[in-house]
Amino acid sequence: MAAPKLACRARKLRHGLLDLAQGFLDVVPVKGHIYAIDSSTDDNGALLCGRSHEKPHVICSNTHEAVTGFTNYYPNIPTGAIPTFVISGHGSPGSITTGLGQRGITSFDDLHRFISTSNRDYWVSEIKRLKKRVPQSGEATPIVVLWACHPGANIDGAVLTYLIAQEAKCICLAPTGYTYCSSDGNWSEAGSEWQVANWNMQRPPEPKPPPSAIKGKDYVYFMNSAGKWMGFEQEKIKNVSMYLEYEENTVVYQGPKLELLLKSIAFSDPERIPGVPNALITSRLTVDYRFHQQDLRKYFVVYNNLLCVDLDYPSVAYRIDKDSLPNLPIYGTSIF
Repeated sequence: MAAPKLACRARKLRHGLLDLAQGFLDVVPVKGHIYAIDSSTDDNGALLCGRSHEKPHVICSNTHEAVTGFTNYYPNIPTGAIPTFVISGHGSPGSITTGLGQRGITSFDDLHRFISTSNRDYWVSEIKRLKKRVPQSGEATPIVVLWACHPGANIDGAVLTYLIAQEAKCICLAPTGYTYCSSDGNWSEAGSEWQVANWNMQRPPEPKPPPSAIKGKDYVYFMNSAGKWMGFEQEKIKNVSMYLEYEENTVVYQGPKLELLLKSIAFSDPERIPGVPNALITSRLTVDYRFHQQDLRKYFVVYNNLLCVDLDYPSVAYRIDKDSLPNLPIYGTSIF
């Protein structure tokens, strides 16, 4: 088999927040923005990466600290600029962290460390504090951006952006696809859209799904320890062990269930990702296979149940099509 072409299905935000405005705002935010970045050290490197170039920023360990950072910055926003507050964390559909990082909920206090459709009582009073700082009539409507993987996706993403817009009297924006951080800036998955909710909407916006998955074929491309591609038939994979991160449970797939599982993972179509995903690790895969008369093993991490990343080569990833397996409860659940 010929070596695959490793395409990058992402675009770089070359002008940072200026890029966010394209397509939905008449005026771009200039010198009126600030980031609140999740301070958790339970991180794959995305948050640490963001702190190096998302400026100006404050570090937050919970939602209260994030909003306080925003309100304290308000007097520094130049006249005529659009107040733009960016929460930078790890995300999943309808949720974003403000201090939880990639770990699960382990205490009552953790309910204050993320914003989600499921814990509204723990963040609404904080978000409302932005409303008190909103300029009077004739001045720009503030913008709240949720910068993470998938917070704007599906019904939960539509509802979350709507709730934030209503409570803060703002425009709330959230991507529906993966976001990445690398040494040269932020990236957005190709095909990702912005879910947009305005405070004057009467109901949540229409839900938007994540970018379409790529369905797997009956052959596989893995990269070996020497950095060379190995191509072989899918039947050479003997079993897959899946560790569900937040359920702390391992499931082993063989036989017919393995065949169904492999149809949902595009091991035939690897792609290059430009940086570290701002997403949750929902499961980990161990793949046992046979190649050239040798029994070999490969390890992967799965982000938000939709992207399978090679642990040895973290720039190599494979898409997952969850819809291929509607009746198999195999994927790790969200911590939210």
